[in-house]
Amino acid sequence: MKTYKREVNRSFEWGPVDRITFKNGAVLRHHRVRGRRRAWISMTFLVGSTQEKKQNQGICHLIEHMIFKGSENHPSSALTYLIESLGGEVNAYTTKEYTCFEVSSLVSKMPQIYPLFLEMILTPLFPSQELKVEKKVVAQEIREDSDNFELYGEEKVFEKCFPFPLGHSIAGTITSVKSISRTSLVNFYDKHFIMPKAVITVTADDTASKYINMTQKVFERLKKTKLKKPIRPKLKVKPGPFNVFRLNLKKHCELSLVAVAGRGVSIESPDRAAAILLNYFLTQGMTSKLYQELREKQGLVYGLSSDCESFTNN
Repeated sequence: MKTYKREVNRSFEWGPVDRITFKNGAVLRHHRVRGRRRAWISMTFLVGSTQEKKQNQGICHLIEHMIFKGSENHPSSALTYLIESLGGEVNAYTTKEYTCFEVSSLVSKMPQIYPLFLEMILTPLFPSQELKVEKKVVAQEIREDSDNFELYGEEKVFEKCFPFPLGHSIAGTITSVKSISRTSLVNFYDKHFIMPKAVITVTADDTASKYINMTQKVFERLKKTKLKKPIRPKLKVKPGPFNVFRLNLKKHCELSLVAVAGRGVSIESPDRAAAILLNYFLTQGMTSKLYQELREKQGLVYGLSSDCESFTNN
């Protein structure tokens, strides 16, 4: 099998870690963790809400939901039921820059589950009736998120400090989700959920060659073998001024949220590791300096958290 690159890192205590690039541009990373009976696999596409337009806000998150609603060979949710009947657990989530699908099971069951997992992601049907129902589910999720005041406040910080498309909500709005047609859903999937943007991560007490061969067989069966190079999208949006703002909610709430944001470091910055360590030392976790002062010494807050967000080249 031809590949662009193969890297083997033997420095991990539980290694080795293997990295291989398939001829269709997809990357597989395998980490052998010895002594574990369970295996974990994720398939991540480097596409998130930052790839959306104003007229289709929330489409990436909606696709994440619809992936579980049937494939070419398994209509409706039969494939999800089949994976779970074999002992597998599936999950997915969407961020601003990537969409991730996960599956875990006993190592002995992965030869049956893994090909089904790939088929589910790579050959979705997006049935119209299921789309109508799932739009209602997402709308309800958006309503519930509006009651999560910490999440709501975080979204408002992004909205006030970053221009579109980084500043808008990952889930979109109820109006934008309702307006997404099946045609636009399929077109967005075909354009962005492609092999050169895919990264598969395998953590299991099993050989890398086993998963490489299984993946290649699925790619050949599904005709996902066309020669391409990996694509790593660049986020061109630059942050605007960090505005001071106050938002009063119309609904009754005893919670008050204070958020402080500032310019961070890019994902490629040599100072990124230092920034993450500083974040943990100052504000992250029960042993951080800020937690000790505000919670343990003064009893002023119930909880606090912080994130060191590093977006592509920003």
